[in-house]
Amino acid sequence: MMCKKDDIQIDPELPEEFDMTPNDERSEAEIEEWWDVPFVESRGKGYVVRCLDGGAWDRATTKGFFDTLDEAVKKAKEIKK
Repeated sequence: MMCKKDDIQIDPELPEEFDMTPNDERSEAEIEEWWDVPFVESRGKGYVVRCLDGGAWDRATTKGFFDTLDEAVKKAKEIKK
């Protein structure tokens, strides 16, 4: 279930095959919605910040792993600027 904290999406519902689609094959709508938009995903007991920014050819780039949601949101906000 997706929610937001400080305008950062937490556990967003990503498009189908989001992490298996070459960036040059993404739809214009997907690029417009997700390019350079950092988000946070829950992973076990921690959080990962990711962003579709071309750092990987077919998936969102991992920007860091964090123990708390607040730390993850802080990193995502830094990337968003």
